[in-house]
Amino acid sequence: MRHGDSIMTPYTFDVSRLRGGHSYGNSLVYCALDAKSDLFEAQNPRAGLRDSMTQAYYLHGWTLAVLTQSGSVFEPTRTTFAPLYQETELSLPDGKVFKRFFVPYENNHLRSAHYVLKFEGASRPGTVRCRIVLPAGASASRAEHLSTDARATELRHAYLAITYPDGFVGALWGSGPLLSMSDPKGVAEDRSERTAEFTWDKEIGDTFAVSFASSPHGNAVAAVIETWEPDAGQPPSHLRRVATLEQHSQRAIDRHLNTARLFTPDRLVNRGVNWAKVNQLKDYQEYRHGAGFSNQPPSDVLVARDTFWFLLSTNYYAQAWSRRILETWFHHGLEPNGKFIEYMLASSNPLFKDDYGLNINDNTPLMLIASHHYYALTGDRGFLDSAYPSLLASANYILDQRRVGANNRHGLVWCTSTEHFVRGLATWRNCFQGGQISGAVTEINSECYRALMALAELALAAGDDPNAQRLTAAAEDLRGSINDHLRSRTQNNPFYLLMINPAGEPVDQVTGDLLFPALCGVADRATSRAIVEELFGTEFWVESPSGAGGIRTVRPDQPGATQRAEPGNYGLTGGVWPNLALWAARAASDARRPDLVLKALRGTLLLADREDFERYNVTPGEFPEYFNGDDLVQRGNSRSTFIHGSYIWAAIEGLMGITPHADGIDVNPVLPDGWGWIALSNVPYRGYPLSILAVAETRTLYTTTRVNSDWKQVMVALAKQEEFELRADGPVFWMVVLGAQAEEILAASDDAAAGRLIHRQTGRPVAEFEIPAKGLIRRPLPVG
Repeated sequence: MRHGDSIMTPYTFDVSRLRGGHSYGNSLVYCALDAKSDLFEAQNPRAGLRDSMTQAYYLHGWTLAVLTQSGSVFEPTRTTFAPLYQETELSLPDGKVFKRFFVPYENNHLRSAHYVLKFEGASRPGTVRCRIVLPAGASASRAEHLSTDARATELRHAYLAITYPDGFVGALWGSGPLLSMSDPKGVAEDRSERTAEFTWDKEIGDTFAVSFASSPHGNAVAAVIETWEPDAGQPPSHLRRVATLEQHSQRAIDRHLNTARLFTPDRLVNRGVNWAKVNQLKDYQEYRHGAGFSNQPPSDVLVARDTFWFLLSTNYYAQAWSRRILETWFHHGLEPNGKFIEYMLASSNPLFKDDYGLNINDNTPLMLIASHHYYALTGDRGFLDSAYPSLLASANYILDQRRVGANNRHGLVWCTSTEHFVRGLATWRNCFQGGQISGAVTEINSECYRALMALAELALAAGDDPNAQRLTAAAEDLRGSINDHLRSRTQNNPFYLLMINPAGEPVDQVTGDLLFPALCGVADRATSRAIVEELFGTEFWVESPSGAGGIRTVRPDQPGATQRAEPGNYGLTGGVWPNLALWAARAASDARRPDLVLKALRGTLLLADREDFERYNVTPGEFPEYFNGDDLVQRGNSRSTFIHGSYIWAAIEGLMGITPHADGIDVNPVLPDGWGWIALSNVPYRGYPLSILAVAETRTLYTTTRVNSDWKQVMVALAKQEEFELRADGPVFWMVVLGAQAEEILAASDDAAAGRLIHRQTGRPVAEFEIPAKGLIRRPLPVG
């Protein structure tokens, strides 16, 4: 249930190959880098370093160059992307500087960003030149930090002090003193730039750091150094502080990566899950009105449906986040009648929110399902007790929508809008010009069925048996109405209608939305299987020779379909949105098509891991928003925040075969051909660390707690695992189990790996082994 020291292999590429860098963020700040590890500026929509609480930019750009004493500039050559940092190698013929950027994570210095520079070679650096772009109204001046050392010697260290119009202050601080600062220079009407140079001489050593910090409290310097340290103001103090911030931040990220960690024989899937989680770690933010995540960082736009997909993964590994995000929505996104709104601006003052005037769309049922999912995994009774009355009101509101609509003759959940575009699209495809998806929408009805069933489970858990029975009956009645009246039996569409439109007319357009009856349990097993086979078939699925692929939002032969993603359709009328394939993957798992689950997971990761990043408009390790449906060129946001959660959820639940319930958890692995095992490590399940190893040959689950399964179960003692640690040269899942004759170690890895099992108390190795690529080994441990 533990693993070797290596968590993830970073990406490294020549700078010339890259079109951009990664984004980085914590709960208070967010920024994006270019391929040279400089802070984006100019027209990039994610430009600058932005504060989530104030929604203000405190830097619009930051470039850092290193020069020798003779003035030669170290040139960028290669860039590495890692979970915590981005690092670019700067080179001269006789020297290198490694330029690493990071923002602190889960500590008390979040409103800061740091460069750590490490030198190798003969041609020594002499100057670090920083060019920063400040917002309009900000001023910068030279300042000195004054302190004394243990001998009462006065120490002075010059830095750049910044003041902002909103009262914030900032500091740009180097390990060496501020050598010079340029006069203000205009960049645009809303910003200005400064150039600051810091001295990096031989006495400072081979490591140098430059830090930026902002603060609302009038002391940004304290966010960079500890002013009470005896050597404050000297290079060792600054370097020690930055090194500590980096170490603590790395530890925090590793803790999240090691929670609910999926291990499979497929290296691409493992990479996809890990990078999806790394991306998700950057998106949880604190806003003026509560915690959340934005579908368009660094903005404060919180959308309920996107929150749903975020929660389906954080419920597995960051449950404190999930609780806080749910509280934000229950406090600010829930109308008195039980309807969840579309979106809010979470740092606006006063709070702005909108429901697009829709009486129902996907947000209300999805938030009910998310709440059930959270409780099912956490058993958080406090949440259930506080949220249950509101959830019950939402369920009743859904049932009320079966009785509205002039042409609603079948008791279906009905969206009454007759408008177009966002105010007439009651679906996840809510943003294409001229579009209208309202009336009895199959997607919404399917989600409402699933939500009512989820609330019935929560009612039973809350001791409300009458409502549990009532909601179950209502859900089954709705399911019957869906299958009686929203089934399509036309030559064009043998599955489900897209909708019965507001005029009462059936619309049989074949779109990716037909997955929802399969995903939500409305369709029977045979129909669900036929639906996912259609979605992964030749008309919907588009794939490049490398294996990158996805599902078109609309089948190309349908009226109004276009595979080109244009500003007016955002890829929603025939382009490829990667999240669609991930949702279909989860449905494919229920339909027992693991090959399709694997196809979606691999294809989605490879959409960003392309050979030609510039041509395809992607960055490795980040998950883009949407693509053309013909050539798979990316046309939306280069980093889509709502895909990360879908990827993690589709992989964990789709392959491990997990279905959480209010009274237990089902685990029935769905393994592709050739997979001998799958493992999930350290899921905080109702306060208990759940780890599972599934061995295909014997259909056996080795688990740390009892689950509901068709597979044989062998219980594993947590205390026994604590007696040992594994030292391996790569990621390895392992468990110590009780075998027929003695204790044994089971260990698995996607790559060839060597490991040693160490007894913690004595420090002696008790087993050494090698694991072949994709293999699972079993070794006896010595007795006594």
